[in-house]
Amino acid sequence: MQRCISLPSDEAALSVSDIQKIVDAHISQLEDTLVGNLSYYSDNARYEPGSLRVTQIVPLSGSDYSMTYHYRWTIFNGCLDIDAVEHKEERITFTHSGSQLCFNIIDNSRPSPSDEL
Repeated sequence: MQRCISLPSDEAALSVSDIQKIVDAHISQLEDTLVGNLSYYSDNARYEPGSLRVTQIVPLSGSDYSMTYHYRWTIFNGCLDIDAVEHKEERITFTHSGSQLCFNIIDNSRPSPSDEL
């Protein structure tokens, strides 16, 4: 699955810091997609809104890049009657095509029973 951000103008050459600024400016559009579905941890797992931060963007080859980001999420611990705070760091790749940045998102949604058959 891909999620793309359109750039204001067709910019063939952007520095890593320029790309970082663009991603930071559009992080709210990417947030749900980058965090995904946390139900594979537990049905009680919840993303902490606004906690997603891009920590590193690294050029790979040509127009391909790697992006590392982290976020906080909570899970209710019924035995202790508290919300435990967890931190998650993930890495994805994306492509700069000149007119947009396209992120290669891993679909981590829980499969339905029909998907398991």
